[in-house]
Amino acid sequence: MALRKNGKMRHAITPLSSPKTTFFYKRIFPVLFFGVVAMLFLFGLVRVIDSDPILYLPFMIVPVLMAISSYQYIKKFSFNLVDEVLDVGDPSSCAAAGGKNASHSPTS
Repeated sequence: MALRKNGKMRHAITPLSSPKTTFFYKRIFPVLFFGVVAMLFLFGLVRVIDSDPILYLPFMIVPVLMAISSYQYIKKFSFNLVDEVLDVGDPSSCAAAGGKNASHSPTS
């Protein structure tokens, strides 16, 4: 979108279609997911202390493996999402949390 002002073309800053679910993916989903994993681990810990440790050992091992692998996956695919993308002409301006300019990349 271009505007004319004093005979010069000026690009208006308009938000692109940044998904509204970015906040959910970056902030809420990890808390919910790791909360469930922690509850599974605590369930296994209580059962191991109360009764047969071998029977409930998977409830301690599997949540730890889930937490490690899921954190790596979420770190790679969700935590690096930018919060806002603005159309400023040719390159896009991406702002992370706090309004810092994350990167400039040419649009194709």
